[in-house]
Amino acid sequence: MTSDPVKTPLLPADPAALDPLPGRLHRTATEAGHEKVARGLTYLFGRAACPDCEGVLEVSEQVQDQDTY
Repeated sequence: MTSDPVKTPLLPADPAALDPLPGRLHRTATEAGHEKVARGLTYLFGRAACPDCEGVLEVSEQVQDQDTY
């Protein structure tokens, strides 16, 4: 039996520190009352630590680099 991969928590971005486009998306979602979407955007534009090498990765870059959608 194969063990489950090690997981680490995602590190959400600070909404006040988001770049212009992600910041605008976050504000729009918040102003429209879509708190789950706004919170999800902080994770999408946040970071993640690799459990193997302990390197920190930008989540949005990893999503962008996916070949399949």
